[in-house]
Amino acid sequence: MHLNKVPVSTGVLWFRRGIALFCKSPLVFLALNLTYWLTIMATALVPIVNRVAPSLILPFFSVLSMTASRAICAGQPVSFRLLTTVFQTNDRRALVHRMVILGICSLVGNGLALVASSLFDGGKLMQIVLLGQSPDIAIVNGTPAVGILPALLFLIASHVPLTILFWFAPALSVWHSIPPHKALFFSWVAFWRNWGAFVVLPILWIGTAIFILLALATALGHGLGHSTTFSVWFFVSILLFSMLCCSLYVSYADCFSGIRSRPRKM
Repeated sequence: MHLNKVPVSTGVLWFRRGIALFCKSPLVFLALNLTYWLTIMATALVPIVNRVAPSLILPFFSVLSMTASRAICAGQPVSFRLLTTVFQTNDRRALVHRMVILGICSLVGNGLALVASSLFDGGKLMQIVLLGQSPDIAIVNGTPAVGILPALLFLIASHVPLTILFWFAPALSVWHSIPPHKALFFSWVAFWRNWGAFVVLPILWIGTAIFILLALATALGHGLGHSTTFSVWFFVSILLFSMLCCSLYVSYADCFSGIRSRPRKM
């Protein structure tokens, strides 16, 4: 495995190739993402489990999405058997163990970010997210309570390094049999070495999402907070998230040598 250095303009290519990869087999990626979100919604109904399930499930979903992307880039049909093959190897116990460790690391990272945010709002966000208390505790006389907005901004900012750490970690851990702590380290190094391209990519996706959201609100003739706008945006967001997952694989393929990043023509 060799880590490549790519130019800043590669971020634009990752954006375009992610969309192109999605268009090669949209039903596959939509099915994967719908399954993921339905699983998250189902676990949300179970007390305690709903606090830990998203972090533990995400590494497994990341590997399945990357596996589907790799198969499509290689011109192979994607099937349930193909997706589960990665977990049917002789060392599947070690593989699952590595995924669980990554999930626990993600859970701990998110938990620490919530605890740190309590320095701004006295722990209100932490009570809402971890203890399931009503969001009303963050509202005073119809306006956000003191410290809520800084706490939210801090929480959003803290997810940037967490995203960097876990961007490539599941794929590195599964496909290269790298221990979780080293996979997190190599994921960070890959970002650091190609930070310009990694800055361009989220700017393009965030800009696209904002443009589409504003266009929807204008076309539907409702405000951003209207239920109709929110319902349509929910399905559009799944579409965009599916394309973002494709960009994840494309960036992985370009950062590490010997991996196909462009779909073969059928």
